[in-house]
Amino acid sequence: MTHEPCGQRSTNCVVHRLHPKTQIQYTASDLASHFVGKVEKIKASMVDAETLHITTRPGTVLSQFQPITAPDAVKLLMKSPTKHCALDPALTWFIKRAANVLAPVTAAVCNASLEAGILPTSQKQAVVTARLKKPSLNPDDLNSYRPISNLSFLSKLIERAVASQFMAHSDSNHLLPPRQSAYRRRFSTETAVLLVYNDIIRAVDQGYWSPWLFLT
Repeated sequence: MTHEPCGQRSTNCVVHRLHPKTQIQYTASDLASHFVGKVEKIKASMVDAETLHITTRPGTVLSQFQPITAPDAVKLLMKSPTKHCALDPALTWFIKRAANVLAPVTAAVCNASLEAGILPTSQKQAVVTARLKKPSLNPDDLNSYRPISNLSFLSKLIERAVASQFMAHSDSNHLLPPRQSAYRRRFSTETAVLLVYNDIIRAVDQGYWSPWLFLT
């Protein structure tokens, strides 16, 4: 039986690092086949699903994206997390430091993608790593892992340019549900909890019961 220093054990739990004595028996191909197989199973289970019918709502239709200007590109660059991908030719902190110089080129690349309506093939690649879902799970079981995709900085930048215009269009036309807290600015899990708490308090004040159902 091996013992691990307390500090090192805590660090390993935080970063989801496996125990030094753990030996993974699977190759990258094994993990890739497993993840692809899970996706195929999900697709197969949805074959008989009913076709989704989208009801057109009144308001302006988002038929095309607006061009990105150099100042817009600077804002996108500076607000981007300082993360790096092995596919990137330069470190992210360096790109952000040279944001004013690279802004015109960045804007031109984003606009070319928006006008064509496609993402360049070179930006559809990712470095995929397998991480344990929980440190306590069995590392010998493929179902204990989840794929983590590290995308290139440029692809994430184009994604943010699209998302900013889409969210602005959705907000101005009231397309999002009022109670949606995920993927919205100024909304979070805290606002979702406060909303539920407010509903419960109001129900109690009016003399109603508030049953809760927890699924684990």
